[in-house]
Amino acid sequence: MASPLKPERIQLHRTKGFRLPPTGRSVAYPSPFANPFRPATRTYPANLLAVTQFEAWLHIQPDLVTRARHDLKTCAYLACWCSPDLPCHADIWCEILSLSETDLHLWESGEMPLTSRISSTH
Repeated sequence: MASPLKPERIQLHRTKGFRLPPTGRSVAYPSPFANPFRPATRTYPANLLAVTQFEAWLHIQPDLVTRARHDLKTCAYLACWCSPDLPCHADIWCEILSLSETDLHLWESGEMPLTSRISSTH
């Protein structure tokens, strides 16, 4: 079975006229898909730590992962407030949504961490 398409992360803005694309969804607070681990500062190391904690937390939240794979499966864009040059929990959701069932099981077993994938792209 082919992997689903990978959504793209975009940054939310409060500027006049900004709208999420029709196929976009916010994963920022108060969304159920928000990251409960806030970076202490908006720096690369702080964001990476928050994303690493988020991914570890998802391993004990299988119902949330299942819900995300259902509710967000048609999204082409996932939006958060994080700067595009910093790691973000939305990157983890993008990765999870693009996993095949086989790769999802590898991730669930801890054999395929996703944080290492996103930290190499920023």
